[in-house]
Amino acid sequence: RPETLSPSRVEHVLYSGITRLLKKEGREPLGVGLILDYLWRCSIEAMNLGTLMYGKGLERDLIAEELIQ
Repeated sequence: RPETLSPSRVEHVLYSGITRLLKKEGREPLGVGLILDYLWRCSIEAMNLGTLMYGKGLERDLIAEELIQ
C-alpha cells in the first residue's frame, strides 16, 4: 500500500512489480513478453550481483534486504 510504504523501499517495490508483470506476460509463448521477461531477469541478476560485490563486507541480513527477488 502506498500510504504505508517507506521512501527507502519504493525502488524495491517497483522492481518487484515489474518482475511480476513480466513473469505474467512471459507465459505467452508467442508474445514479446517472453523475451522481455528473460532480459529483465538477466538485468535483475546483474543488479543483484553488483549489490553482492559492493556489499561483500556487510552483514548478510542487510544485503539480503537490498536484493531483488
